[in-house]
Amino acid sequence: MNHWFAPSGSFLPRIQATRVVEAQAAQPPQTTQPGSTASSSNTDSKSGSQPETTKPGSAQQEDLGSALQKWTELREKQQALDRKEEELRRLEKILDAKLRKAQEIQDSIRKMLDEADVMKNKKIKHLIDVYSNMKAKQAALVLESLEEDIAVKILSGMRGRKAGEILSYVTPKKAALLSERLTDLRIPFAE
Repeated sequence: MNHWFAPSGSFLPRIQATRVVEAQAAQPPQTTQPGSTASSSNTDSKSGSQPETTKPGSAQQEDLGSALQKWTELREKQQALDRKEEELRRLEKILDAKLRKAQEIQDSIRKMLDEADVMKNKKIKHLIDVYSNMKAKQAALVLESLEEDIAVKILSGMRGRKAGEILSYVTPKKAALLSERLTDLRIPFAE
């Protein structure tokens, strides 16, 4: 037992230092309190070499949770946008199909109207021939009872002399009205 009290004192301080280190390792890390000198010296020497331990509710975990929540929200928004974009594409296809159908109907109606105009013009030309071959007095009686538009088209398709003879038998008021409408007519029928 004499070696415990050795004059050099080298063995005893090593044992005591080992016990202090073991005791510190067994204890949980302590927070620094104002006025405590022992723990402040330990934290000062450790602060440069070891990072601080984080507690479960720390700022880093809050930042991670916030970032995860934002990412989830962004993913949900992206999925909603993708669904809306897909719906818009579907509606665009429907509208394109309806537009093509409407264009086909419009073309069909235009064709029917053109055919109707051709037929009407043929009928008007036929009426022009009929009225041109009638006596002027008889043609005037019939023209007075016709609609003004048709009467004007018939008169505009006749030769000037024949139309003048027929108008001479029409009442002056009706003749003036038909003559006025004949001047407004832009496209006379050719024989």
